[in-house]
Amino acid sequence: MIPTTQDHPSMDRPPGQSVPPSLPGLDTACAISRLGNNERLYFSLLQDFRKQFNDYPQTIRAILDRDDQDRKRSARDMVHAIRGSAGNLGANALSAAAHRLEIVLSDPSETSWQSSWDHFEQSLTMILATITQLGSWK
Repeated sequence: MIPTTQDHPSMDRPPGQSVPPSLPGLDTACAISRLGNNERLYFSLLQDFRKQFNDYPQTIRAILDRDDQDRKRSARDMVHAIRGSAGNLGANALSAAAHRLEIVLSDPSETSWQSSWDHFEQSLTMILATITQLGSWK
């Protein structure tokens, strides 16, 4: 489900008010603080994240569904990229889900990655939806 301003009143921007301290899946206060309180930069980084990783759920899943030796390594590398960016943007639950999936994909004997994948995919989908909604908030 895509978050809306009706579901999350904190996404409504009163005139003259800055970014809400928290949005669905994002600790905006912490992330903006890391960026020297530069809200414009934060919004720019969020939009970059959405553009860069918007197709990743489908791409990573397609890689994991392949029948080749490098599939887990390739998927793990993509998940790692999301993990780092998510952490920097205050998407802490997504970063944690990516970390768990990385661990599972790093274990050559591990064949059951579905549960970790599901949690990661849900977290990423929620963050992408939140960022999309924020585009109209700004």
